[in-house]
Amino acid sequence: MITEIEYKKAMQTIEAYNEQIFTQSGPIYDTLKYACNQLGTTIAEVQSKGRQRNLVYNRCLIANYLYSHCYDLTLQKIGKLINRDHTSIIHYLKSHKNLLYYTDYKIKNDSLYGND
Repeated sequence: MITEIEYKKAMQTIEAYNEQIFTQSGPIYDTLKYACNQLGTTIAEVQSKGRQRNLVYNRCLIANYLYSHCYDLTLQKIGKLINRDHTSIIHYLKSHKNLLYYTDYKIKNDSLYGND
């Protein structure tokens, strides 16, 4: 049986972790920044509402990268990082395989995953 003190401490740890995800420091933000740098874009561009092909490709690749490298991130948290709904993240993850048939998308994918 867990005590009330242990429960409060666990909840504080969880809250601190959740706050760290959305601040500009920590491993998750660093992963997002790395992915943006590899793709030649900025976090602001990825979080924008633009629908240009290049931006959509970058969002799709970043969503896939975060999903495959940050195992403890939920779809909602990935969506919040790139200013999208969790259903958009699901769509990006499903679209990734089909988009690899496009040369320009494949080149971006290889530049992102090439150093892994």
